Formats: sequence, structure tokens, C-alpha cells
Amino acid sequence: MSVTRFDRNIRFFGEEGQERLRNTSAALVGAGGLGSHVIQQLCLLGVGGLSIIDDDLVDDTSRNRLVGAGPS
Repeated sequence: MSVTRFDRNIRFFGEEGQERLRNTSAALVGAGGLGSHVIQQLCLLGVGGLSIIDDDLVDDTSRNRLVGAGPS
């Protein structure tokens, strides 16, 4: 048996459920401390499309809260 990236999801949701996630789109307003984590989890879950709305700029005081933000 080969293991896929979404094997555990498929065991929980079933093939049809995972396909529904793949065909789902979500819009998120805010990609800050909480939003960046939600975005990461939706991607890992297999949601097919994301629209991210956030006009904030990353600065030194917010880097520690943002998924994917590095020191530079």
C-alpha cells in the first residue's frame, strides 16, 4: 500500500471528503499572528484555493508571530 500526502485525511474524511476539500476555496481576511497559522493549516489540509486579504506590512515587531517570516 502506498502512502499519499493526504493519507490520514482520507482515512478520516474518505476519498470523497478529500476531493471536496481539494475543490474548496476559502477567503481569509488578515494574515497576521493567527491568520498565518490558519492559512498554513488550510494548505496542509488540502484546501484547493485561498484568497488572502491583508494590507498590513511585516515589520520587526511582528516577525515572531508570522508563519514563514524570517529575520530578513
